[in-house]
Amino acid sequence: MTRTKVILSVLGILVTFITSLSFRPIPKTSEVESLVIRGLVTKISENATGDMVIRLRGIDKCFYINRGIESGLKIETLKTRLLHKEVVLKYPEYWTLLDPTSSTRHVSKIECQGTVIYSEY
Repeated sequence: MTRTKVILSVLGILVTFITSLSFRPIPKTSEVESLVIRGLVTKISENATGDMVIRLRGIDKCFYINRGIESGLKIETLKTRLLHKEVVLKYPEYWTLLDPTSSTRHVSKIECQGTVIYSEY
């Protein structure tokens, strides 16, 4: 094998490895395995891909419901039920190259005042 072919092979393997780290799907976890955070909802919005985005007071992370609109959720309903209220969010622990600091987290379950508002479990 020539030196050029070896270099191209190594580069191909490296690109494949980096791509697999970047575009890993969100892992399915049980509710017991999920991380839990409590906080006061300060903002709820929708992004361009139809995700519902939730911000909690004093928390640097951004939480989102993947394709919330497609799941039948309505932004105004979520605002009415969650805005300025204490919630419990459950989410899987995972890492991706696209978000190396884990500042954006996928929400698997939302509870507010003892009521389940959203769940993937």
